[in-house]
Amino acid sequence: MKNIYEVQAEVDPLLASDKLSETETTFVSCYVPADDLESAIRLARRQLEKDSYRVVELEWVVKIDADDWTPEDESAPSKADLKGMQTSGEIAYGTFYCYEKDLGTEQ
Repeated sequence: MKNIYEVQAEVDPLLASDKLSETETTFVSCYVPADDLESAIRLARRQLEKDSYRVVELEWVVKIDADDWTPEDESAPSKADLKGMQTSGEIAYGTFYCYEKDLGTEQ
């Protein structure tokens, strides 16, 4: 059975999107079943790119204990979802959080 990793990434859309603006910085948690940390990072990047996002930066990666999981975000997978992901290999996203980019001031 695979481990579950939460990969927090800053992303930009590769295609025009109603959901994400070029003036916003966007962060998302990817919940990734993988054998190890390096595989989780590789799989998260691949899934984000497949879904038309460019990874700007990986913020952090943490291994989740699926047996002791209590989601802090309502969009995060439930304990039962994580258990299913361990066998299915499916990757899930949490909420996409968007913040205004600091574009500097024009003089």
